[in-house]
Amino acid sequence: MARSKLLSADFSVESVDDVFHIINSRQISALMFHNEMANLFDFLTLKGFKRMHEYQFFCENEEHRKTERYYLSRYGKLLPHEEIERVEVIPDDWMQYTRKDVSTSVRKQSVQTAFSQYWEWERDTKAIFEKLAAWLIMNGHVADFNMVNCLVCDVDCELKKLERLHLELKAVDYDATYIMEIQQCIHDKYKDKMKKYKYKE
Repeated sequence: MARSKLLSADFSVESVDDVFHIINSRQISALMFHNEMANLFDFLTLKGFKRMHEYQFFCENEEHRKTERYYLSRYGKLLPHEEIERVEVIPDDWMQYTRKDVSTSVRKQSVQTAFSQYWEWERDTKAIFEKLAAWLIMNGHVADFNMVNCLVCDVDCELKKLERLHLELKAVDYDATYIMEIQQCIHDKYKDKMKKYKYKE
């Protein structure tokens, strides 16, 4: 399967197997993406944004398990684990630094870049899942369409929340004081949401 199927909506679908292989690859890549984003924000000492991505990691891990179970129960086959392309989030040269080395300007630029990357990731994910859902319904796979359409709705909801936060940050020009002030509220919100996963730091 072409690697372009993982990171963009520029692909063709020929079978239900193709649909679920693409979803599987995208979901695994998303787990790596949210894990790296959580590490990035943790490094920047932005605990609210870190917790937000930890929560997404757990939610999307649960969704990925549902996808694998669905495919196995309906088609009696395992989803192949092909080579997954890692999404670059943390610059390689950051490995030589510590949290103490992070300046205000670096933190601001990193938050801007990360939120743009996050928005683009979710936008592209929605486009990929919508294309797959459209193929399924056009080819009469209604039950599979219903399952994939749920994924589309989940991503759409995440994108809506993300867009609001992104616009809020842009409105204050990613002000460092504002960003620090909202961390505790965001952290507590997602810490509460994560209780269902019985996650402890």
